[in-house]
Amino acid sequence: MNGHIVPVWNEDFKELLFARHPDPYRGFDLIDIEDKNRYNEIGVFVAPGDVFGYLGGHWPELSTKVYQISKMTAGMILPQHVDRYQTYRQNNNIDDVNSIYRIIVFLDNWRPGHYLEVSGKPYVNWQAGDWVSWQGQTPHLAVNLGKEDRYTLQITGIKN
Repeated sequence: MNGHIVPVWNEDFKELLFARHPDPYRGFDLIDIEDKNRYNEIGVFVAPGDVFGYLGGHWPELSTKVYQISKMTAGMILPQHVDRYQTYRQNNNIDDVNSIYRIIVFLDNWRPGHYLEVSGKPYVNWQAGDWVSWQGQTPHLAVNLGKEDRYTLQITGIKN
């Protein structure tokens, strides 16, 4: 699924203190283990509440939502993988990974070299506020082969 929400945010997210996780592989399984050396850690900011104070009314079919803002600098590659949602599953006592939904909201307009692929479907030319979602362990990948940082908001939740 994909869609669009009206972007009412400013660019303050670009000034956040992004951090790299000490175990960068804990959250996903690469489809091809040979890709392990190609992965460049992505900076993340775990966002409080509904981040922009505006998202609470979006995606009402999801509950127990958590938010994370990601920053991919030029040259970063996240090869094809499936998410494990390990921390989310532990924190919410969830056994079935396929009950989990992930939404990626693009915080900026598309720039050359920015790319997302979900289940083999490419996404480019997006506008700020466009979003893409998937369920469970859907294969996906992301890269920034451009010159400008790529910012996304990741929302994870379970269907009501």
